[in-house]
Amino acid sequence: MGCILYGDDIIILSASVRELQNIMLDCVFEVSRDLHLTFNCAKSSCFAIGKGNKLTIFDMNLEPNRIQWCDSFKYLGVTFQARPKLKVNIDVIKQTFFMASNSVLGNSRSLDELIQLQLLESFCLPVLKYAMCSVKLTSSQSAELNFCWNSVYRRVFNFRKYDCPCM
Repeated sequence: MGCILYGDDIIILSASVRELQNIMLDCVFEVSRDLHLTFNCAKSSCFAIGKGNKLTIFDMNLEPNRIQWCDSFKYLGVTFQARPKLKVNIDVIKQTFFMASNSVLGNSRSLDELIQLQLLESFCLPVLKYAMCSVKLTSSQSAELNFCWNSVYRRVFNFRKYDCPCM
């Protein structure tokens, strides 16, 4: 598979830097020129995974612009990091979830706990779960996301960190 598309978000995949430039990006440039499309190279980046991810590689060209290499990129709200293996960074997801949860809880203090929980399930839980079925998380990352939800749940019902509501 050489290309992943979702709306106007595109990932171009290549096994080599030479193929990325000479086949993929040059082809993208020609097609985009023929169709009068423009790419925002400031929002584009190159990303290496594998043994060569720490090598210094020249920037790629999408005429007349350059695309720089980076250590991480964001695609559909999920942040990926350059490593010998592809790594999902869930820190931004957790931060966004807690901001949304704090907003909901801060504005619903006077409401019943079940209504607060329904608001959190409707507006905040999707933030935590967005795109998670399409990426492979480690067991510790899954536990971190589970902890996020549990901590908000405890906050709604005034449980302490190690209280178990089922006892």
